[in-house]
Amino acid sequence: MTSSRRHPDAPPGVLELIVVTAVEAFQAEGSAYLHFGFTPFTSVSAENEVPGSSAVARRIVRLLADHGSAIYPAADQLAYKEKWGLNLIQPSYVAFHGRISVGAVWNLLRLTNAA
Repeated sequence: MTSSRRHPDAPPGVLELIVVTAVEAFQAEGSAYLHFGFTPFTSVSAENEVPGSSAVARRIVRLLADHGSAIYPAADQLAYKEKWGLNLIQPSYVAFHGRISVGAVWNLLRLTNAA
């Protein structure tokens, strides 16, 4: 998984230069849009919940959204992406086969680079 977190040794502005260079290249190639990727545990709201979804999973995701910055800087990631003037933000969903388990949550954290 790639990351938009600046390495501590990199000077400020490096990520912005990379994005601007990529946008210019994509525009020259005729790309219609740029997707900044999945930012887990952000913009969590009741209006995006799927009817019949697991109450346990909702609580875990809400907990991570509200207090998970220690394990994944989702709010910082979202703020970085939003500074580019996004014109579309779409919710992303997680599904578990069967009932949610500790192992499934651990796999979710690993998938999002939070563990």
